[in-house]
Amino acid sequence: MRSKTFFYNQEKEKKITSSFVNHIRSISINKTVLYLSCVNSKEYLLNKYKVLNRENITVINDTSLLLEDIEKYILQYKPKYVFVDYFIMVDGYNFRIQGKKLYYIRNMLEDLESKYNVVVLVALNKI
Repeated sequence: MRSKTFFYNQEKEKKITSSFVNHIRSISINKTVLYLSCVNSKEYLLNKYKVLNRENITVINDTSLLLEDIEKYILQYKPKYVFVDYFIMVDGYNFRIQGKKLYYIRNMLEDLESKYNVVVLVALNKI
């Protein structure tokens, strides 16, 4: 699996989270997973999705998560997979997340992937 960005159009957060949880189910139990939630509390996620309770998975709720914070978490937890659930994308011709254009996100994912040998999956929801 390679790093990628998933685009959603005004999707309900439950559908985005369920999609990521399905991806996590297919990951081997010996691979470490970091799940960064921008929308749901850790308690909610652990109660709703039992697969997230595995020892190899770290769940963090950070409603103020910035794109640049992802690297800090990678350094701290040293995961093989990182799931970011989800950033809000601003509607318009120049789609932006936290003031950054989409190509910035693509380049950031490629840099993190090569620098740390990690797969980063980011969900973007256009509102």
